[in-house]
Amino acid sequence: MTRHEPTWVMRQLFLNDVSVEANSPLLVNLVDALHLIGGDGTFAREDFRYNHDSDTYTCPAGKTLATSGTLVNDGATLLYRGSTLDCGTCQFKARCCSNTPARKIPRSLHERARNLTRSLVGTAAFEQSRRDRKRVEMLFAHLKRILKIGRLRLRGPKGAQDEFTLAAITQNLRRLAKLVAHPPPAAACVA
Repeated sequence: MTRHEPTWVMRQLFLNDVSVEANSPLLVNLVDALHLIGGDGTFAREDFRYNHDSDTYTCPAGKTLATSGTLVNDGATLLYRGSTLDCGTCQFKARCCSNTPARKIPRSLHERARNLTRSLVGTAAFEQSRRDRKRVEMLFAHLKRILKIGRLRLRGPKGAQDEFTLAAITQNLRRLAKLVAHPPPAAACVA
């Protein structure tokens, strides 16, 4: 059992009687863990199979969940619902939708891209991309927090471009000054 498995996180919380602060990494892992196992003992979304050809989900009992095509959440999500007749007589009702007449599953319009991204996690290219993103995001965070460029003061596209360019130049000059003050160690020549 690894440290990232949901059961490990929950076991550590319960055995150690840990109290966690809001937004702590431990709480984030717990929320992810509860999402994976369905939080309240119900089936998680991953227990349902999506059929791309028919645009439906199939539940663990083999019943179909279809969508009406109506978008919710500001037009970003489709809801797939099971039939009340199917869910009412299902043997898995207690584990699937114990407090509702039928199961519903939200699916983002961008779910295909999300699944592709999830499949790339752990590859060498993904890890390199992650490191590159971190470097860029740290530069933007520095611009916003240290140089106070969270909001541009000049208006219009040209003014915003000029202000951002000046901030980037400032950032590069600060980095250059640090490199000149403390140059990196010279590489030893191997003959």
